[in-house]
Amino acid sequence: VGQRSLPPAASLSRALVRYEHEGVRGFVSHALGPSLDEPLLAHPSVQHHDSQGGGWHVVDMDPTVKGIRRRELPEGADLAPGKRRAKGEPGYTGRKRGEARVRVVSALHDGAGQWLAMVLLPEEGSIVPAVRTLSQAAVDGLVAKKVARDRLILRGDGEFGSAGALRAMMDSGAQVVTRLPRNGLLRRELVMKALPQVQWYPLSTGESGVPREAAELGTFTLHGSKGAEDPDAEVTVRVIVTRMPRTSMS
Repeated sequence: VGQRSLPPAASLSRALVRYEHEGVRGFVSHALGPSLDEPLLAHPSVQHHDSQGGGWHVVDMDPTVKGIRRRELPEGADLAPGKRRAKGEPGYTGRKRGEARVRVVSALHDGAGQWLAMVLLPEEGSIVPAVRTLSQAAVDGLVAKKVARDRLILRGDGEFGSAGALRAMMDSGAQVVTRLPRNGLLRRELVMKALPQVQWYPLSTGESGVPREAAELGTFTLHGSKGAEDPDAEVTVRVIVTRMPRTSMS
């Protein structure tokens, strides 16, 4: 475009202040799609390999909370009513500075490190619509680059473990791996009877160094809860349970 260097962050911020997120979402999708490099995606080094040597493309989806500082708006009889451009809602921001919070949910190809899709959630509420948008955009984008749909895995954290979110990911045609935040399953009578008899297998300790074991728990049908975004959602999933040594009695 005739420029020899990138503008500083302050100049870029002033240039973008006139745009709303809804107005640039289409551009974001358009910019991310062509950035996918077909030869790179076909290379074995960016794929995850199973015990039989088969290659899989793993897409990570993980919300990131960003804090927004809300300074006082200027007031005066000669000024128009103040308007905050940065939308957000009060909530827990962790160590991030700010009085309001927004969530950025991205879909990232874990092997290639390429962003496939992104959605900004300025308001609290169900994440299911965002999951559906991200899943479809990520899978369709990779399929367009000649990645086989049945060799795709969508991986999410516990926030994606509801029946509605799982249904949204599965509808894309990809395989799904997520943490299931339903500890109540372990208290079911059939599960409690089965746990003492299951075969436990050691897992890699990873960076934490904590020894863990995993066992096959079987398949379960999960249903959407009352008041959820998709209360009629129903999914059948394979459940793997893990355990680790207790370090204290607390």
